Amino acid sequence: MRVNIGGVSHPLLDPPRFEGALRLPGGRRLGYAEFGPATGKPLLWFHGTPGARRQISPQARALAHERGVRIVSVERPGIGESTPHVYETLLHFARDIEQLCDALGIERFGVVGLSGGGPYALACAHELPGRVVAAAVLGGVAPAVGPDAAPGGASALIRIFAPWVRRARQPVGGMLRGLIRLLEPLADPAVDLFARQMPPGDQRLFEDPAVELQPAQLPVDVEPRVGQVSRGRRSRGGGRHRGLSLASRENRTSAGGPSAPPRPPPASTRVRCRTD
Repeated sequence: MRVNIGGVSHPLLDPPRFEGALRLPGGRRLGYAEFGPATGKPLLWFHGTPGARRQISPQARALAHERGVRIVSVERPGIGESTPHVYETLLHFARDIEQLCDALGIERFGVVGLSGGGPYALACAHELPGRVVAAAVLGGVAPAVGPDAAPGGASALIRIFAPWVRRARQPVGGMLRGLIRLLEPLADPAVDLFARQMPPGDQRLFEDPAVELQPAQLPVDVEPRVGQVSRGRRSRGGGRHRGLSLASRENRTSAGGPSAPPRPPPASTRVRCRTD
């Protein structure tokens, strides 16, 4: 199947190999999608903000097959298939990941966090040292509180506005959701304008047809629930200490050994899956 961009026909991106949601104890759901071979070395991907389970670049999808990597892209609470939830501390996110990996038959794995997913990757590395063999953060957000807090920039603003955001997150979220829907027709021109302000290397990336196709191929049920996303992000840095220090874990870069043979989650915990 192909799509036309600027008068040129391009192939659609390969869909996830497996896609669905895991039912966690207590009834919450955790959405995820898998890319690459089922027998590959497992790597958990935590998307950026905004983002969702299909936020895997075309290059990463191809490399996963070439190098035998099983990418499991996990949606945070309030995004896509994942139930809205406020963690008492960011570290509790690791409990959900442990449940997911147990259900998928994954014993040891690497974690990667992009942008807003960076703190979640660090939380898993901190809380699951016997299972996380490597952790990477790509352009991660800086801490706003605690000993590692960034002194200025956006972190300073977060500290100022966090108490207000926590109190007004639901009405503000609803307002933002309506605003996003209103501005959706302007999304493509806005991205083009943004790309023109970026360095030459970034501009070449934005011009890649495969990258341009990515947002258009999100499943219809992946629309972020904006009013609920802020609930799931509260402990990311909104005026509360995360419960871990960047210096409290040694840097581990070992690739680790293979995990246990993959298996689909038990039927009792699987909410829905698609393979397109």
